[in-house]
Amino acid sequence: MQKFIAADSPCHALDFADAWALLNDKEKNYAYFMQKAQWCGLKIILHQISYESPGIFLIFQAYF
Repeated sequence: MQKFIAADSPCHALDFADAWALLNDKEKNYAYFMQKAQWCGLKIILHQISYESPGIFLIFQAYF
């Protein structure tokens, strides 16, 4: 088993414009605010995994 990701791994773009256009305004608002709530609670969930997880996440977020 390889320990690292191969340099020639494919990268695919996600195209959701067609699916997003099929939603009505209420469904779009629901999806948007669910995503906002998930992002706000992420550090809490990471802290429940391990004490170091939020810091590691912030380092990765700053780096990438």
